[in-house]
Amino acid sequence: MKKIKVIEYGIDDAGLLGVFAISVVEQPAIGVDFVALSEQHVVKFKEDFRGLLYGALLIPDQLIYRRNDKTEEEYYVKYSKDTIRAIAYNYLKQNKTNNATVEHAKVVDGVSLVETWIIEGENDKSKNFGFDLPEGTWFGCMKVENEEVKKQIQNKEVLGFSIEGNFGVEKEMYLSAHEEFAAILDEINELLKGE
Repeated sequence: MKKIKVIEYGIDDAGLLGVFAISVVEQPAIGVDFVALSEQHVVKFKEDFRGLLYGALLIPDQLIYRRNDKTEEEYYVKYSKDTIRAIAYNYLKQNKTNNATVEHAKVVDGVSLVETWIIEGENDKSKNFGFDLPEGTWFGCMKVENEEVKKQIQNKEVLGFSIEGNFGVEKEMYLSAHEEFAAILDEINELLKGE
């Protein structure tokens, strides 16, 4: 029976590993789109978008599919609640809130993380924006003042956030095909609950 590798990522105490930028992308690996707010703070996307994007940056223990283009190896990565908290704190501590890209390719100015928190409790602020995400999720608000990026958002060319970073391997484990299928079904059910 085929087994799929799962790598649990971590960061170091010295601050050399972690997230160095946040990208706005068409297909976020975590499978959760952001919401773009209008001046009236309506949760759904509006044509009068004024530049605030709210969404998940990392979700704890979520399996994120990866494929090595050179070796064609397929595997998953995931982050624990503790690692996500450390990543979020280090990102702020290292003053990286203005580091932004589009599709992990183009560095852009005028896109900044202006609000961020770790989801805790049933009454978390993220619910005000229509999200139902697990505790330990790194959530954020990005302010977009870059006109080119605003147009990409309005044209729905970018729909969510994706992190950029370097990470160390905390653990490696393997899932059987049955376990992998069950994990994917759990993720689909969680996504369907949020709609």
